[in-house]
Amino acid sequence: MRYQLFWRGLSNRRKQAILDSSPACDIPEACEWLMAKDMYRPAEEDEDFDDGTPAKNGSHSEKSSLLLPVLDQVNALAQEVRTFVKSEKEWRNKVNNQLQAPHPNPYQAPSTVAAIPPPVPPVRPNPQQ
Repeated sequence: MRYQLFWRGLSNRRKQAILDSSPACDIPEACEWLMAKDMYRPAEEDEDFDDGTPAKNGSHSEKSSLLLPVLDQVNALAQEVRTFVKSEKEWRNKVNNQLQAPHPNPYQAPSTVAAIPPPVPPVRPNPQQ
């Protein structure tokens, strides 16, 4: 299954065709096979291996004008996620602070601090002379 995902992830149809004709059945073996065939270098897509998609006609400005609304939506979504994460972090900190605060034990007697005056020095009677 991973090999199939690896194969689908190849951007070059020529690389896929080489692997189809190779005896490779796992990812390390496929990498060795591609390196042996000197296919590890990036290459442009060949027209011989056309996948049936229509030719890309259009200027750069047309493409960018089509992408602007999508880009705005992505930026708005990113801002919403940032806001959510920030509020989530604040909530988590608040809950952690509440959990770390000391709670009185209902079964323990409350401790009280009493102010006790210092002891009075002993009084000695004066001896009679």
